[in-house]
Amino acid sequence: MSTSVITLTSIVYHLCNVKEDNLRDKKQYEAQKAALLAEIHTIREAIVINAASIVNEEEHQQFIKHKYRILTLLESLLEEAISQKGNKFSFTTQLLKEVLSHTGVLNYFVRYHFSQTSNVRKEGSSASVRNFTAVEKMKLDISAAGMAVLTKAFVKSTPHISRKAQEELIPFVVENFTSKQTDDLAITTFKKNYRHPERAAIDDAIGFLTRMISHLRKL
Repeated sequence: MSTSVITLTSIVYHLCNVKEDNLRDKKQYEAQKAALLAEIHTIREAIVINAASIVNEEEHQQFIKHKYRILTLLESLLEEAISQKGNKFSFTTQLLKEVLSHTGVLNYFVRYHFSQTSNVRKEGSSASVRNFTAVEKMKLDISAAGMAVLTKAFVKSTPHISRKAQEELIPFVVENFTSKQTDDLAITTFKKNYRHPERAAIDDAIGFLTRMISHLRKL
């Protein structure tokens, strides 16, 4: 196991085994959250560099599968720890949720951006998913909150969309798109806007769709 994933495993294990809510104020919470996000960015970079340095295809597949298994385990530990917290709104619980969200995005990154060279995805996956390749993030002329509303509208207007597909859609959007205000979408905030959209975000999404319709009429 690479040092980067060992570090994340240690962090998650410690967080999951904290019995008391030791984060007393928002300042402590924000400081720890910033440190954790920086660590996750470092881990992602290390995974890419290490994967790119492996020449042997079988070793490369094993490397990616191993990262997927570890990250999936960490997600499971975090979900269990959150479910056992008495105070669902404490700063410690919110930090666990933040780490869970970003660990999920990191796991998504491993599964999909390396799908051409690994068997992490099930054999029954469609050819389009198996042949997924990483592309530069697409910057949309809409706010992050408006993008979350669009994502929800897409789900609501798609009949028979599976729960699994819904769960993977948000990490996909966060990983591959940017808003007009920021190049790094925060998945926790995105989920909040997805579940409880504000009027301004809805209006922004309507404006974006109106511009799209205008372009379609000119085709």
